[in-house]
Amino acid sequence: MAAAEEEELLPPRLPELFDTSQRLLDEVEVATEPTGARVVQEKVLKGLHLLKQSAEMLLQLDLFSHNEDLEEIASSDLKYLMVPALQGALALKQVNPSKRLDDLQWAREHFLIYLTHCQHYHVAEFELPKTKNNSAESNTASSSMAHPNLVAMASQRQAKIERYKQKKEMEHRLSAMKAAVESGEADDEHVREYYLLHLRRWISISLEEIDSIDQEIKILREKDVPKEASASGSTPQARPPMKPFILTRNAAQAKVFGAGYPSLASMTVNDWYDQHRKVGALPDQGIPKTTSGAASTICLIILVFTKFWALSVLTLAWLAYDWKTHSQGGRRSAWVRKWTLWKYFQNYFPIKLVKTHDLSPKHNYIIANHPHGIFSFGVFINFATEATGFAKIFPGITPSLGTLEGIFWWPVVRDYVMSMGVCPVSKLALKYLLTERGSGNAVVIVVGGAAEALMSQPAISTIYLKQRKGFVKLALKTGAYLVPSYSFGENDVYKQETFSEGTWINLLQKICKKIVGLNFCVFHGRGLTRESWGFLPFNRPITTVVGEPLPIPKIKNPDMKTVDKYHALYISALRKLFDQHKVQYGLPETENLTII
Repeated sequence: MAAAEEEELLPPRLPELFDTSQRLLDEVEVATEPTGARVVQEKVLKGLHLLKQSAEMLLQLDLFSHNEDLEEIASSDLKYLMVPALQGALALKQVNPSKRLDDLQWAREHFLIYLTHCQHYHVAEFELPKTKNNSAESNTASSSMAHPNLVAMASQRQAKIERYKQKKEMEHRLSAMKAAVESGEADDEHVREYYLLHLRRWISISLEEIDSIDQEIKILREKDVPKEASASGSTPQARPPMKPFILTRNAAQAKVFGAGYPSLASMTVNDWYDQHRKVGALPDQGIPKTTSGAASTICLIILVFTKFWALSVLTLAWLAYDWKTHSQGGRRSAWVRKWTLWKYFQNYFPIKLVKTHDLSPKHNYIIANHPHGIFSFGVFINFATEATGFAKIFPGITPSLGTLEGIFWWPVVRDYVMSMGVCPVSKLALKYLLTERGSGNAVVIVVGGAAEALMSQPAISTIYLKQRKGFVKLALKTGAYLVPSYSFGENDVYKQETFSEGTWINLLQKICKKIVGLNFCVFHGRGLTRESWGFLPFNRPITTVVGEPLPIPKIKNPDMKTVDKYHALYISALRKLFDQHKVQYGLPETENLTII
């Protein structure tokens, strides 16, 4: 009995400390509760405490020495090299806003310690991030942001894709080896390989986290600048309280409302405007506005409260005159398609366009794309802009991306989307492009549409295609070649909540799809900071691979048997494209494309 009590009083051993802290980190990573939830934060603090004890014990044991090589470290001890990385990962899970900057700097320091150890032992080949950002480096960084170095951006993007692919491959191998190592059935060689894979995986994670930490630190510091400036400057003058009043269109209405509400002042629009014009304040009481603000306010008043309705009539007249344009090729603008904005958009993820076969300008094409994802970022950037260089990759081909026709009912918006080469995904518009504009045209259709958006989940390769045969029938009627394309990573940029069949939210989603052609998706991405929730997409690589064209005969009225035949040939070509490139772009070899 005394021996048992004495054993309970003994401090935990290093393996127990490490395994428990690693388990806590895994639980935090997969937790369904928000990161700020009390139960999650308790696990974070406990994990950090255990890792601190582990680090102190490693220091006492002097387990690692700079005088020894990686081969001299015992296989079972390799995992303890990960202690600083695990500390950094758990530190990022803390959600105290007042200490966020300190937490980020502490986490960065520990990720850097881990990378330094790994570089010393030559665990993998990589470039060590900078240890500090001095003023000269900050000036250089800001200058590079103002004038982006496209070569450097391309290099960073390629490195990011390579790291992502390597991490996915390592995770797949680790999952296959985990059971044997944890059960003790693996020999020393396999145990060593298992922990070396873990070390290399955490190298990739640490490099990504340091990059994200640097961005977040910059945001936090820039956010604090206005606060410091206001603290050092004079206190702004208090804004006078705004008194309620009744604003009416004419004097008769002012009398009526004035009699009904004697405690409130009433005035007409003209009286209000004259009063504010005399003191030079529009519209806030006592606060002068800029010229643009005053102009926009005056325009709003004129449009709403006066008889200057001609602008609305002219807009409607232009829509009536120009109504067929969006169904007849639209008005494409090379300038809009080449905006620098799209390049920044592309590099955020990053997004890439890959060609596997040439597209001859002598033919027309229907490029069918999968999957839809939540917003189809990949297909938009690759085909509606020149950010990835479509014109250079496929010379002589003019792409037109199909979308909902309802967008073209909105003034101004319709001209904007037409300028990017976007067209309605209607039979009339698509047939016009494939038969009335000569050769070298490619219409791009995201075949799964709104129904497929509801199936968008990270690491899920499921598309809605079995009953989607209209694009095949259109290809047969026009003689356009069918081209399969797949956007690897499109489903990874948002996390979506799914609802069971028969629930009221699922019913609402179906109603929305039936009425407006759009699905009501409940999803989230990231916020401005790393661990926050928001609607910014996760910056995961998206790679759209365009496959080999499938020649289609021109048949004026194809029967269903013929449509089914070429639909089956298309599915076969799409599966082949998916299987040939899935491993290269982050999916395991065992992943299969599910078609429903």
